[in-house]
Amino acid sequence: LQNQNRRIYAAKPYDSIAVISGKVGYENQSKFAAAFKKMTSMSPSEYQNSKIELEVRQATSSILSCLSL
Repeated sequence: LQNQNRRIYAAKPYDSIAVISGKVGYENQSKFAAAFKKMTSMSPSEYQNSKIELEVRQATSSILSCLSL
């Protein structure tokens, strides 16, 4: 798959890195992680965590906006 697709799969926080690597055609999880890090400058788990943190911040901001109405 395209590099962009690897990012999309990695953005799903409920999928393990082993599952993601298999989905994009890597039999070896370590090789997938190395290729992903070379492409994005982040490990797959760092990328997932950054996506989760962003979602939490956005949700918190929305909740706070609703409460201040």
